[in-house]
Parts: sequence; C-alpha cells; structure tokens
Amino acid sequence: MRVHFLPILILLVLFFGACQKDEMDYKIAFPLPRGIYAVSNIDKAHDVDVLKNTDVSGIFIRVGWNSVEAIEDNYDWSFVDSEIDNAIAYGKKVSIAFIAGDYSPHWIKKGGFTFLHFKIIPHDGSGNNAHWVDIPLPWETVFINAYSDLISDFKDHLKSNSSRYAAISLIKICGINQETAETRLPYEDSTYVSGTDTASNAAQIWLANGYTPTKVLSAWQTIANACYKKFKDKPLDIAIIPDPNGFPSISDNGTIIPGLFNTTTADLVKTAASAYGSRMIVQYNAINDSTPNLPIIDYAKQLGTNVAFQEQDYIDNKTDLWVAQTIQNAVDNGALFIELFDETIEQHPASVAWGAKLF
Repeated sequence: MRVHFLPILILLVLFFGACQKDEMDYKIAFPLPRGIYAVSNIDKAHDVDVLKNTDVSGIFIRVGWNSVEAIEDNYDWSFVDSEIDNAIAYGKKVSIAFIAGDYSPHWIKKGGFTFLHFKIIPHDGSGNNAHWVDIPLPWETVFINAYSDLISDFKDHLKSNSSRYAAISLIKICGINQETAETRLPYEDSTYVSGTDTASNAAQIWLANGYTPTKVLSAWQTIANACYKKFKDKPLDIAIIPDPNGFPSISDNGTIIPGLFNTTTADLVKTAASAYGSRMIVQYNAINDSTPNLPIIDYAKQLGTNVAFQEQDYIDNKTDLWVAQTIQNAVDNGALFIELFDETIEQHPASVAWGAKLF
C-alpha cells in the first residue's frame, strides 16, 4: 500500500501551527505609540487647538461605558467615531479606554446584580472633594461578559472602517476601575478625612461581598484576554496609580491586612507582563517634575514590558519649566509616550514643542 506523505505533512503543519498560535501572536509586528498624547475629560471632545498642534502625536479618548451602552446591546459609537475622525483629519493616532467602575451602566443590575457604594476622598486622602461612587463587583460573570461584549462590538464596529481601525494605536485595558481609566478600586477607611467628610471603610464593604485579590486578578486577566483576542495587532496598556494601596487591603484568606498595604498593583503588573510581554505597556499616571525613582516602573521594565506616563493632574499653577521637566522625567524613566492634558498643551506650547523632540 502506498503511503501519501504530503497530506500527512500538511495536517502536521496545521496542527503544530494551531498549537503555537498564541506564541506567534507575540511576534506580530505592530507600531508602538510614541511622543505626546493629549488627554481630554471623560466623554469630552478634544480641543481643536490641541488637534492642530503638530507637536502632539495622538489623542487619548476617555469614554464612560454608560455613555456608549446606556441600553443593553444598543451601542452608540457616534462620539467615538467623531473623535477618531477628528484625529485622522489632523494626522493624529488614537488610544482609547472604556471606563467601568462608577461609569458602568446600571442595566447590569438585572438579575440581582449588586453595585457597592463608597464615599472616597481622592489623592490618597488629601483631596477636598469627598464623593460617592457606585462600583459593580468586577469578578461577577455578568459584569465580565457584558464588558467583554462591549470590547467585541467596538472591534466589529471599527473593522467596518479601515481608516478608523488603522488610527487606533493603543487599547487600554479597563474594567477594574473606580472612576478613571486607572486599574484600581476604592480602598479608603475612616482614617481618610476631609473637613467634615469621612471616607467609607472600603475593606469592610468589600469583605462583606466576597472580595479577594485572586478574584480581582482573575477578572482583570479575563477582560485583558478579551482585548488581546480582539485586537491582536494593537499594543495593550494597563494604567496604574502611584499610591501603594490602590486596592482594598484584604488577603486571599478573607482578612484585612494591617497597615493598609497590599501588593495587588504589583501582582497585576506581573500578570500583565507574563501574559502579554512586549505587547503590554505599563502606564504610571502621576508623573511630575520631581517624581523620584519609581520602583513599580523599574519592576515593569525588568519583566519585559514597555512603560509610559500621564502627567499628575492635580498640580496647581503649572509652569513652562514644570511641564518641560515632567516630560524630561518621563523620558528619563524610559517612556514610550507621555499623556498631557489638553489644558497643559494649550497653556505651555513651547515646553510641549521642546519635549516632543525628546521622543
């Protein structure tokens, strides 16, 4: 009996190719975002003067999940399309984040799903605008599935317009959010006081609802995998904050960790680096003119990820020198790009022009 080796060889190639598919995905060539990116407020269009600025490489669109999917499975991409089209018209690239947390649509409450209520005091307790946020349980299946569907529909929508798809330079992995694109959750307790306001005891609230760090890490990676599978030719980003907490101080055995300290942010960075390698950008969202050595950024680079920064947003009376030194500090720390707010770009064009040359 004659054995035909060619069909067998083809089958073997297909089999081993499928087995190695994920490994090969890491090697897909894709450009990394570089330079200065402009940041506007959530669900707010970028200023035309910023778009016209030739020293700005791209724009970061911050989108509240509830603004694009106010009704379940009924997506409104008009704002996103408009912003991307404006970026294309002025030769800019686009990074984008769909913020969950307090911006999660409340239709996911169906079936008894619970939102938790926290009074927070921003900026590690130094802020003076204590306020309430509603945060869904991010590890619940209904939440993860709904957020993953959002990512999937966005990809399908983008693919219908090749110019818009090509303009996207970065997908930011959100889902585990408080009220910004940073990966974090409420963690304050009654020691956080501003005037007559006292923060909620976040750890006790989370503990009563089954929080563990492992659940958060698992939820983040499930959402990250959804982003990775839908956007295999785009870099990914996880934005973090400088606060060493960032998450409620609860151990996996269900006890509160003394001293309000935990390693969840570092564990997330490790998970991101392990899963996505050089596809991942770890972004530190609070760099300024005098930010010292950043251990979490050094850790990210040691793990093989890229790094980027966003300027510290609550500094009053920024000067040209402050802006220039902040950009220099980001570059010195290995930044692919730095995000500056529209107001900073408009008020300090000379420093922006000088800093753009550093990338």
